Amino acid sequence: GAVMNGMFGMGGPLFVIYMRRLTVTPQQFRATMISFLFISNCSRVPSLFLTGQIDNLTLIRFASILPFFVMAMLIGHKLAKRLEGQFYLRVVQFVLAGAACSLLGKALYAAGH
Repeated sequence: GAVMNGMFGMGGPLFVIYMRRLTVTPQQFRATMISFLFISNCSRVPSLFLTGQIDNLTLIRFASILPFFVMAMLIGHKLAKRLEGQFYLRVVQFVLAGAACSLLGKALYAAGH
């Protein structure tokens, strides 16, 4: 995940696959993913800003979505409590597959234009 994150800015999907293969509870999975993504993204933003790879407007946009991140965590926490363990992990796989299809579609569209 860290290598892909450094090279392409997308270490999350590989880390999801790795974590999914471990025998962890859905609660452990959620906590680890939230921590990984939060630390990964929050640690990357200042370095990108200091090297000039993002500007003030992007930094303001990043800060403006933080409340939605917290809201999504709270909603996810409530949903995870209601879903059975294996079903929750299947939902994660479905979302990951959807994200992969979306990225593939975007790449194919970009290649065609």
